[in-house]
Amino acid sequence: MNHLVARLYGSASVWAAAYSVSRVATGLFTLPMATVFLNEDALGLYYLLLTIAGFAALLDFGLAGTVSRNAAFAAAGANDLVAHGVPAASDKSPNRSLLAELVSCSRYYYGAAAAGLFCILFLGTPVLERIAGDQLPFGVWLVFVIATCYNLATLMWPYLLLGMGHVREASIFGVILQLVQGGSIVGLLWAGAGLWAMAIAPLAGALIVRPLMKHYFFRKSGLRNVPCFQISSLKLMAVMWPMAWRQGVTAVGVFLLQRASIFLSATFLGITTTAQFGLTNNTLAIIFQIATIFLFVAIPRLSQLRVHGERKQVLQQFFLRTYGGLFAGVIATVVIVWFGPRLLLLIGAQTTFLPVELFISFAILAFADAHTSAYMQLHISSNNNPFVFPLLVSGCVQVILVIFLVPRFGIWSFVVSKVVVEGVFLWWWSVTVSLKPLFDTARPALPLKS
Repeated sequence: MNHLVARLYGSASVWAAAYSVSRVATGLFTLPMATVFLNEDALGLYYLLLTIAGFAALLDFGLAGTVSRNAAFAAAGANDLVAHGVPAASDKSPNRSLLAELVSCSRYYYGAAAAGLFCILFLGTPVLERIAGDQLPFGVWLVFVIATCYNLATLMWPYLLLGMGHVREASIFGVILQLVQGGSIVGLLWAGAGLWAMAIAPLAGALIVRPLMKHYFFRKSGLRNVPCFQISSLKLMAVMWPMAWRQGVTAVGVFLLQRASIFLSATFLGITTTAQFGLTNNTLAIIFQIATIFLFVAIPRLSQLRVHGERKQVLQQFFLRTYGGLFAGVIATVVIVWFGPRLLLLIGAQTTFLPVELFISFAILAFADAHTSAYMQLHISSNNNPFVFPLLVSGCVQVILVIFLVPRFGIWSFVVSKVVVEGVFLWWWSVTVSLKPLFDTARPALPLKS
């Protein structure tokens, strides 16, 4: 028993799953508390603050993933970083000077982004005052702005840890962050702090956890006295930006497409169907997000293996983790199909899932999305991203098809449009383009090793 507990505690996959679950659980637990302790106006302002925080997160614009991947390259001993493709390495020992440049570049970018965000939010204060009136105290807004900017300014530390291969430790810090934030919200709401709870909680979590992440990163990397800015930072940013903006555009496109689906459903199908649609999609998203954690924790390792040309190991780890995780996702989906409606009935939920045939159809689409996303992550681990244009075109065409089809086919139009658009090209092309370099022996940048 003790051996099992020790293995679970030492597992990066378990802690990554715990972090994902803690993020969902924090939202599920704090939202009902907010509806109890905040009046309708205050709750509306809470959602407004969450929206602003979500906008702030978009200012990362794909750099976090690029920082993590390049940290993996530096940890694997890369001689230098390149805009596209896998860099060459002389040996397998970490390149600390290159890692120090990456840290300096990251601190400079996120510091500048946080300063810019601070100016934007304060310039927007008069607009917020017209919307909120006297319902939002200036002190709450000030603390919220500081918390949001500080979170952005220190965003690189978890991704640097991930790139170095410390997935378990980064996930543990993430769980602690969720516990601090969730506990602060509940405690402050219970004490009658109102909207102050929503401003103080994220600041408290970031002030406690992010310095711990920073300290742990420097201790494990062996770096000392890394300046916040040096001229090489600008050169390194020029190298990282081509991949960063591609990931940023992809993330923004997916974000807007998800919002468009809910908006179209509400516009054409009504609030009741939209509630069922949202509950179904969110449940499936959680299932397959957890299912792909097994691959997520190995992405930095895949990038490191690519530096040394270990194609066989890349493929073995990818196939095992991807299809093992997707199999677990299928089992979880079957359980939800069978027991989910009974559980909702038992707890007295006012919203149900979509009918079984629709639930299964959307589950198949969620499986296909997770499968496609896994192969995209495999290819992006090689520091190449050819998916921007196909994803944006696919999203736009799907929205147009839904608008034309939904008056006749109702909610089935979301299924039809996705199958027609992505099934024709994206689902199979993402697999082909991701596997081809790993089987192409002519590529000198990634020599095949037996």
